[in-house]
Amino acid sequence: MKLFNLFNFIIEKRIKIKFSKLQNKNILVFDGVSNPDLEFLLEEFDFIVLENRFERIKEINLSPRTLFKIIENFFHLALNRKSFSLSNLYFYTIIKIINPKVVITSIDNSLQFHQLAKLLHNEIIFFAIQNANRLDYLNNEYSKKNNLSNIDYNAQLFIPNFFCFGYIEEKLAKKLNLNIKKFFKYGSIRSANFFYYLKKEKLRLSKNLYDICLISELVCGFNKKYQKKRIEEGVGIIARYTIKFAIERNLKFIFASKYSDNSKWHSREIDFYKKYLNQREQNYLINNLNKNENKFSSYFAIFQSKVAVGCQSTLLRDKIGFHEKILSCNLTDYENYDFPINGICTLNKCNYDEFSSRLREILTIDNHDYFKNLNTDLVMTFDENISMLDRIKLKIRENLN
Repeated sequence: MKLFNLFNFIIEKRIKIKFSKLQNKNILVFDGVSNPDLEFLLEEFDFIVLENRFERIKEINLSPRTLFKIIENFFHLALNRKSFSLSNLYFYTIIKIINPKVVITSIDNSLQFHQLAKLLHNEIIFFAIQNANRLDYLNNEYSKKNNLSNIDYNAQLFIPNFFCFGYIEEKLAKKLNLNIKKFFKYGSIRSANFFYYLKKEKLRLSKNLYDICLISELVCGFNKKYQKKRIEEGVGIIARYTIKFAIERNLKFIFASKYSDNSKWHSREIDFYKKYLNQREQNYLINNLNKNENKFSSYFAIFQSKVAVGCQSTLLRDKIGFHEKILSCNLTDYENYDFPINGICTLNKCNYDEFSSRLREILTIDNHDYFKNLNTDLVMTFDENISMLDRIKLKIRENLN
């Protein structure tokens, strides 16, 4: 928290100061942005949410006990030569007072979570749940090697217990020398939430409702960010190829947009793709747009389609992890966007004829032949006998006893 902004927010009464005594809780959710991911996982538990993002903080606790502990912890950390910011000192103190047995987040790439876990992991169990591809670790390494950043973010990473997608995460951690202590390869919490939601609401998927789902991947400004020439163009060309293929064969097509219709990001999303499409293709994209009505809209799109097409979206790993067909195409000049496994599911640096041939093959081949040479556990673990949610619940309960 920046002090100047904090004082302004307090004066404007956007943040309240509380002097009440903090209550102990066994489970603490770090970062309220985790709440949608953890909704079903924690519905049986009593927990407290610790907001750490400035725009989400509604109150700060400055009771006499909290103030005393802040001062005490300042000297404790300083004497033990632990590096910390003022905001980390505050959150460190709050966590110590609440005294949870488990701190959990789905914002697994949160630098502040890593820093606090490093300070407190000997006293408290810290769980991080992967919510998306961790391309940012590869991007951090790329930025460091190419002098695009003065900060080595990967060196600051620390996760005591990581609930991750699959074996690729452990392989990547070893390659980049990331400080992750334990890996639990349980799969995708967002896919697990989606199928739990279907069961809870007694909803059924219409399999093969669509032939092809194009997954939106907004990469505005990425050419400049990574000093590349074809990241944006490469993603745009995938859209053009997919739409051309669908129009030529009169297929049922859906575009899985990332942002809701009333979001400013939705306009940017559509404008980005328009740059690479002719008028007919633009109209086709807009007329076959999924309605982004809730957090599961894209999951309805991909899991009701025969094939999902994209570059590096996490949704590709979600779908193939449930043994459903995808085509990942990296038409950029950025190798970090290569899909983690090779085979029929991957095609890079191709022209339209090659793309068309591969997508036609995927649509016609049966599932057994499609998957017979693919090790999907590398990219996404899936256990038919027990859901990821139940597996994590077991781990939580183990540490509450």
